[in-house]
Amino acid sequence: MSTLIVSGCAPSKDVGGPILFAGLGIVAYLALFLIESIVLRLLKWGTFWRSLLASLLMNLPSTLVGYCLVGLTGFSRLNRLGIWLIPATWALSVAIEGGVLVLMKRDGGRQNWMAALAANTASYLLLLSTSLLPYSPV
Repeated sequence: MSTLIVSGCAPSKDVGGPILFAGLGIVAYLALFLIESIVLRLLKWGTFWRSLLASLLMNLPSTLVGYCLVGLTGFSRLNRLGIWLIPATWALSVAIEGGVLVLMKRDGGRQNWMAALAANTASYLLLLSTSLLPYSPV
């Protein structure tokens, strides 16, 4: 019998990187980098290759924070936050990644923060949609 899994975990490849990597694997993880770089490009943040580099660089510190959170608190403590974990990790990802974009493009101003908001929103929407897929335990 199939059951539906709704992720109460951080559905982010950023702060919730460890959860994503364990659940969806490296292919999905890399796909999210690509999606965020496409969002950056569509917002005219930079060329495609610069946007891809920015996506990779901005996700390194946020993923590291995710590993630290899981390491310090454990999965069970994080899961106790339930649905509140989703907006909390999204906001933390936006803050971290927006800061990296500011360092990469100092004259970007508001564009950096809009890009971080849009890129993380796109990746969270994808992850939320995949977390609602039917799951059948073996």
